[in-house]
Amino acid sequence: MKITMKKLNYLLIIFAISVISCTKTDDNVDNDFNFEIIPLNPTSEDEMKIVHTVCNYEQLKTLEINNFSILYQREFNSSMKQPCVIKNDTLILGKLQAGTYTYTYELIDISNHALSDPISYTKTGTFKIN
Repeated sequence: MKITMKKLNYLLIIFAISVISCTKTDDNVDNDFNFEIIPLNPTSEDEMKIVHTVCNYEQLKTLEINNFSILYQREFNSSMKQPCVIKNDTLILGKLQAGTYTYTYELIDISNHALSDPISYTKTGTFKIN
């Protein structure tokens, strides 16, 4: 069987396209990078909100504001092996008095309740209200 140069070029192009299409890396964006406190430069007259990109199976457990400290917890059950369907969740903190606030976000795996520390992920930060 004779392979013509034209057929060889077609095979080479098909091979190159298939190799290129398989080299895309997965998007490994961590959930915490999609965590935003708005407005950006708040005053005590502004209504504060947390906008967070979460998986649909993560449930809000706690949102506590105590003086200048905010505790925000979500929980999920990893033993359920559910696929993550991304959604945005907006939590209203309301109007807060002027000052510097510290927030702690914790993601808790309730399938690990027997462990002394079932927290799967934590993030802390600060923001200032003028």
